[in-house]
Amino acid sequence: MLVTKQTNGELDLVQIVQLNVSATDKETVIEQATQLLVENNCVDPAFAQSMKQRETRANTFLGRGIAIPHGIAEDRHLIKQDAVAILQIPQGVEWNPGQTAYMVVAIAAQTDGHITLLQTLTGLLQNDEQLQQLFKTDDEQLIVTSLNNSSEETEENEVLPDFAKKSNGRWIIPMDYTLAQPQNGLKLRVNSIRQFAFVMLIKRLMQKI
Repeated sequence: MLVTKQTNGELDLVQIVQLNVSATDKETVIEQATQLLVENNCVDPAFAQSMKQRETRANTFLGRGIAIPHGIAEDRHLIKQDAVAILQIPQGVEWNPGQTAYMVVAIAAQTDGHITLLQTLTGLLQNDEQLQQLFKTDDEQLIVTSLNNSSEETEENEVLPDFAKKSNGRWIIPMDYTLAQPQNGLKLRVNSIRQFAFVMLIKRLMQKI
């Protein structure tokens, strides 16, 4: 297990990496992720139930073998320190029917420090070769370095200028980016369905919907 802390300006995020995890179902993975977070004094043990409850409300499978379980907004008081527990599951685990996760990034966040990481994960979805390497590597540091380096590049290159802006330290997603009422003649500026899906993901994680 590798534990690091990324601190940069307002960002203060504990990153925990566990390789070669074996699990028969996503509930077991969530419990293992919670245990890692608890051992590092990031969450209360009850956070496991919060993540499981989230699974009943929304699909946290991001795609291409990555799942991002996280708790519900009402349980943020269970979080002691913003953190992510990254579990590599080489054999994979069924997240939902037809969806297999090989890397699970469990998110515990009271602030927006994880948003850049989510941008990075979305960028990784475009690089299957790098993903496959991370799914099989025996180098914990490679996973941390890949995520952090990609995060810096994402911020520098402003990958999402059309979707989000930062105001007072918080990412703001325009509420008119939604397909809930297509009869309103919505005009989207997104470049792909994947990017639109990311916008919806961020809105959901930030409890903007």
